[in-house]
Amino acid sequence: MALRVWQQAMQRLIADGRFSPETDILILDGIPRSLVQAEALDVYVDVLCLISLVSFDEDAMVERIKTRALESGRLDDADEAVIRHRFEVYRRDTAPVLKYYPDELKREIDALQSPAEVLQGILGCIIPMQTVRLSAAAN
Repeated sequence: MALRVWQQAMQRLIADGRFSPETDILILDGIPRSLVQAEALDVYVDVLCLISLVSFDEDAMVERIKTRALESGRLDDADEAVIRHRFEVYRRDTAPVLKYYPDELKREIDALQSPAEVLQGILGCIIPMQTVRLSAAAN
């Protein structure tokens, strides 16, 4: 279902001229979330890079998520049991997706850095790909 909605949205963007598969970089956040989705997505997307925000200190991540939820007024997201359950769901359903892709495509960024440092790490992965993509399209 989620992939069908995504596919329809992408078709509209392409038809409207707002996305060009030949020159634009598509950044997916939160998809694929399962091996089934990863396999289905292969038909539509040539994965160039897989950026994974990682932390080996789950307790610190829980505190950070709780603080962010409270600051933004999302009290339901501040429940520690809910947050820890989401980590379990991630380990069970989504973490196997990382093993689906070749190691040379994977980039890890420390999620406990400042937001600016996380953004810098992400851009450090994306900008070189965009440069290569635009250069290839110009030739």
